[in-house]
Amino acid sequence: MNRLPAILLIFVCFANVSFAAGGGGGAKSNYLSLDPAFVVNIRGAKQNYFLQVTSEVRLSSPELAETVKHHSPAIRHAMIMLLSGLTAEEVSTLEGKESLREKAVELLQGVLEEVIDEPGIENIYFTSFIVQ
Repeated sequence: MNRLPAILLIFVCFANVSFAAGGGGGAKSNYLSLDPAFVVNIRGAKQNYFLQVTSEVRLSSPELAETVKHHSPAIRHAMIMLLSGLTAEEVSTLEGKESLREKAVELLQGVLEEVIDEPGIENIYFTSFIVQ
């Protein structure tokens, strides 16, 4: 009794079902990376530092992704102005990072309201945050 062909057939059937259920990249996401990372100089008590922030935004609908990409120069400018006005002390604590996140959401919503008449961005997430 050779069961190998039956086992392989079952495996292939279930493998196809799992790949189909995964979406295969066709599903739209509400998340959009703000690439490349933001890199700015920030002030410290005794010296200046580099701040590098990688972030993603959660959009109110996946259809806004192309619109947000189109307006990325305005978005990036606003973020660079916000980040470069910080001090190392402000971003060294969890509370400081959370305050920055809240300000960034408000700022980016304002930028999008100006260009597309809706806030569009629900939240921002810092996926990498380096002060050096």
